[in-house]
Amino acid sequence: MGDKGFTNILEGKKIPKSDEIIDAIGQIDELNAYIGISLLSTKDDYIDAELKRIQNELFTIGTLLASVAGKKYVKFDSSYSEKLESSIHLMEKDLPQLRNFVLPGGSVGSAHLHYARTIARRAERSVLIAAKKYEVGESVIAYLNRISSFLFVAALYLNNKHGINEANPKYEKV
Repeated sequence: MGDKGFTNILEGKKIPKSDEIIDAIGQIDELNAYIGISLLSTKDDYIDAELKRIQNELFTIGTLLASVAGKKYVKFDSSYSEKLESSIHLMEKDLPQLRNFVLPGGSVGSAHLHYARTIARRAERSVLIAAKKYEVGESVIAYLNRISSFLFVAALYLNNKHGINEANPKYEKV
C-alpha cells in the first residue's frame, strides 16, 4: 500500500516527502544522530555536556520545522545562539590563535566533530532553502550557523587538550 510519497507533519497536515521542509527536518535529524555518534568518542565532560544540550535544542528545531504550517508548540529565541557563542568563546580562550586553515582530523573525537560540522552546514543550507517557502524564524537560522562554528572550535579544543597539533593543508606553488 505505502504512503504514496506523503508524510504527516504536526497537526496531521500531509505534505510530499519531497517538500523542502521535510528535507530540512531530515537534515536536522541526521545532524542530531551524528552528534550522538560523536559523543561516543569525545570523552570530555564539557564538550559532552554541550553536545547533549545541542541535541535537545535540535529536537526543538525539528519540532518548529514540523509545525511551520500550523500551531507553534515550542519556542526558540536568540538565547540559544547566545549559549553557543559563550561556549565558543570559553573554548577559544585555551586555544592558540588560528593562523591557517586546518585539515579535519587529529583525535578520533575531533575528526567526528569535524564531520558533524559538515553535516551542520548542509542542514543549515537545507533550512535556508525551506525558509524561502516557510516561516522558519531568524533565531533558528542564526543558531544553525553557530552550531558549525561551535563544532569547529570544539574539534580544535579537543586536539589542543590532547596535545595534538593541527595539520595544515600544503599547497603547490604556481
